[in-house]
Amino acid sequence: MFVDYPHQNSSQDDESDFFIKSLSDKVVLQKEFHVLDFLAEQGFTPKVSKFNGQSFREERLAGQEIGQADLTAVNIKKLAFILKQLHTLNISPQIKRYLHNDFLRRDYYQPILIAQAIMRESLSVIVEHYSVFLADIAQHIQAKLDQIDYPISLIHGDLSRHNILLRNNDIFLIDWSDCRLDIPSCDVAQLFYLLDFDQQQEELFLSNYQMDYLDKQLLTFHKILLLSYDLADMAMKKQAIDETKIAKLDLACQSFYD
Repeated sequence: MFVDYPHQNSSQDDESDFFIKSLSDKVVLQKEFHVLDFLAEQGFTPKVSKFNGQSFREERLAGQEIGQADLTAVNIKKLAFILKQLHTLNISPQIKRYLHNDFLRRDYYQPILIAQAIMRESLSVIVEHYSVFLADIAQHIQAKLDQIDYPISLIHGDLSRHNILLRNNDIFLIDWSDCRLDIPSCDVAQLFYLLDFDQQQEELFLSNYQMDYLDKQLLTFHKILLLSYDLADMAMKKQAIDETKIAKLDLACQSFYD
C-alpha cells in the first residue's frame, strides 16, 4: 500500500515527441504500458509503443498541470466526463490480469480490510483516537455496499495535480503506475481531496458524473481513508505530524453521520 514508483525517464534526441519511460518494478511498468495501450482510443491518455520489458515509448504531452484557477465549470465537467468514461469501460480479461488489488475479494470492495491496513501503519496518536471510529464507519460502509449494486472498474489511482494536464482545450491523465481495479468512488474522492474541491465544485462534478451508488457517506469514508493514509505515510517516513490534516480528519469524522 505504501509504495512509490518513481519513473526513470529519458529523452530521445531524434523523436522529441516521445520519451523513454521505465520503472524499477517491471511488473508495474508492464501494467502501465498495457493499460495505456488499452486506453489509446479514449482520447485522454498519452500514446505508448515499443514495450521491451525494460521500458516503453510514451508520447510527450506539451501541456500544463491543472491548477486551482483551472477548475472552471467547463473543466470540471470535462473531468466528470473523462472519469465516467473510464469507470464505465468494459475491461477485457487480458487487461484485468495486470490489475491486481489486494483489497478486492471476488470483485467486491473491502472497506474493513483497507481501514485495518492503514491503522497498522499509523501514528500511535491516530490509532488511539480514530481506530475504533474508523472500524465502525468501515463496517457501516461494508453493510451499505452489501445491500446495493456498485461497479468495480479500472481507476487511475493517483489523481494529483501533477497527473492532470491541460493542453489547448483538452484534459489528459498521465502516470498510470497506480491504476488498478477498484470501486470508482476512490478516484472521485481522491480528485476532490488532492485538488481541494469546494462544495460547489463537488456538486457540479457529481451532477455531471452521475453514478447512482455514490453518496456523501461513501465519499466521506474515502476522505477519511485518504487523510489517515497520509498521516500513516508520514509516520513511516518519521515526519512531523501535520496538524492541518488532523483537523481535517476530525471534521470528516464528525460529518460522517450528518
